[in-house]
Amino acid sequence: MSEMIERVARAIFEAWRTAKGAEGTWDEALRAHAAGQASYPTAFEYVELARAEARAAIRAMREPNAIMVASTAHVLDAGPHRIWRAMIDAALGDPPHD
Repeated sequence: MSEMIERVARAIFEAWRTAKGAEGTWDEALRAHAAGQASYPTAFEYVELARAEARAAIRAMREPNAIMVASTAHVLDAGPHRIWRAMIDAALGDPPHD
């Protein structure tokens, strides 16, 4: 599992948890997931679903849209990290974080 997929999966899980007012952390879900599906079917399902949604979200952002590309004009000479952040900000509809 890539570090980015895990990071996005954790964010998805935390968004679900917040929206549902649920208890339990990502780390607890991972421990339950490691114990296997038979022992903790809900945790196993949530971890697998969060990871699947993370992969789908990252794949959906593979090709930048015109707004994302345009957002990089002011940071093109600033390096890949600032370009990446500018594109993600644009995709989220956030103002640039220079």
